Amino acid sequence: MTEGEKYEVADVKLAGDLLVSEQELRSLIAIRPGETFSREKLTDSTKAITDRLGGRGTLLPTSTRIPISTRRSARSVSPF
Repeated sequence: MTEGEKYEVADVKLAGDLLVSEQELRSLIAIRPGETFSREKLTDSTKAITDRLGGRGTLLPTSTRIPISTRRSARSVSPF
């Protein structure tokens, strides 16, 4: 197996109807700006947010991640 290029996380943004405080949701996000992108951390963060919203009583909680390559660097992404 050969790994491809490594990407750096440029930013993490939350959008939409958050239902709980942004501070609480951010505490569930394991990936931080400046870190090397990790699909595992992104998946874990998405699951933690979905679980938190489900624990709040949200009928069908969803959390969607959208990695976006940024212009700052060809190897930077914003995972949420």
